[in-house]
Amino acid sequence: MLKKIWTRAGSVRMVIPLLIAITLVSLVGVIVPQGTPPVEFYDNGWREALIVYLGLDHLFSTWWFYALLGLLSLNITACSTSRQFANVRKAMTPHFLKRIEDAQALKSSAEFAITAPPEKAAGLFSSHFKRLRYFSASMDYEHGVQVAARSFCFKEIGSLLFHFSILFFFAGGIVGGLRGFSFVKDFCQGEVYAIRDWKYLVRSDWFKIEKNIDGTVSDYTSKLTVLSPDSTPVFSRIIEVNRPLSYKGLRFYQNSFGEQPDAIEKAVLRINGPALGPAEGLQGVFPFNTSVRLPGNGLMLFIKRFIRDFSLEANLGDLMPPLGRPDNPAIRVVLSRGKDTLYDNWSFLNSPVISQNGYTIAFLKFTPRYVTGIKISHNPGAVLIWLGFALMTLGLMLVFYFPHTSYWLFITPAARGSSQVTIGGLSGRSRPVFQEKFNRTCAFLQSLFKEGA
Repeated sequence: MLKKIWTRAGSVRMVIPLLIAITLVSLVGVIVPQGTPPVEFYDNGWREALIVYLGLDHLFSTWWFYALLGLLSLNITACSTSRQFANVRKAMTPHFLKRIEDAQALKSSAEFAITAPPEKAAGLFSSHFKRLRYFSASMDYEHGVQVAARSFCFKEIGSLLFHFSILFFFAGGIVGGLRGFSFVKDFCQGEVYAIRDWKYLVRSDWFKIEKNIDGTVSDYTSKLTVLSPDSTPVFSRIIEVNRPLSYKGLRFYQNSFGEQPDAIEKAVLRINGPALGPAEGLQGVFPFNTSVRLPGNGLMLFIKRFIRDFSLEANLGDLMPPLGRPDNPAIRVVLSRGKDTLYDNWSFLNSPVISQNGYTIAFLKFTPRYVTGIKISHNPGAVLIWLGFALMTLGLMLVFYFPHTSYWLFITPAARGSSQVTIGGLSGRSRPVFQEKFNRTCAFLQSLFKEGA
């Protein structure tokens, strides 16, 4: 009963519906955006409910998709154990032809005479094929002795390796889906980040953008440092696109870059007020989040906040980042003398200034602070996938470059202790290539026998 079930599990009737189901499901996974909440591309309704219920927004990591892969793996395993192993065993046992006419009917066949009895010739020919790593055997037939020889079962072993390589692909994909992760983290310069289930830390030391003469970006690079749990540097590397950092099972890719939404490098300001003398005031470049003493008046200026897109919420009395608005940068500037705060207000880029205690600060322009987008990925199933790739490559090489070759020799006794040999050959190689090999084999067998006679 179990053998019958196991045989049906490896049948073509089972694999065809499975392949169709996996193909259709994969098409759904291509159509439905993966990793995106359904609310972002569908309104509330039955479609969103169906996607959430079936997990179609993360289809390739759902339990039922893994179940389909598991059934296909079961089919491949059953097919390999019940059929592929049987093919290997069959290939290791030469089979005999029923009649001498069967050998003569082959496209590659020949006849020649030898001066030795059939038994002696059969032993000599069998020994020769075995030295060539052929499976060889002999048996008596009604008019003499038949020798059958078959090359090593490379093709059958290659087919077996090919089937098992698919199991490694499935196993690697499932392990990677369950235990692996991949996400993009935006790093500011000097930021240290702790990755879950990883005892090391990673720090972004710097980020650099290289531009062409026309101002377009030609390349962008980052320097990352791996830190031990006590923040001791362990390993550093400059990464760029297609040149990641790999360490202890994690890979860090240069993925993107962008402007930091809540910080800048510096801003150009024009300050007017009672303590600044001339009517045109003071204009200068000021760093973000750093106190700067203005010359000659004891004033301290500090840019404490930056918002890239702002809108004024009357009910909150503060500037809030809106959705779907163009860039409207604003900075919050503090101007003080000693313990007295003279100015603490928002200044808008190229907009009317706000006056406080007779001081105004105009926000003229700024230099953005860039963040580097680093893709952090961990795939514990990668080793299984690479192993599957190696097995598949080896299997295909064995199938296509080592086709099977079979020879049948009918040795019939003739006058005065001599014999007549009828030889036929069959191979998976192209006809001209095998015919040339067949002719060399016939000539060698004759010369081998003459030397042994």
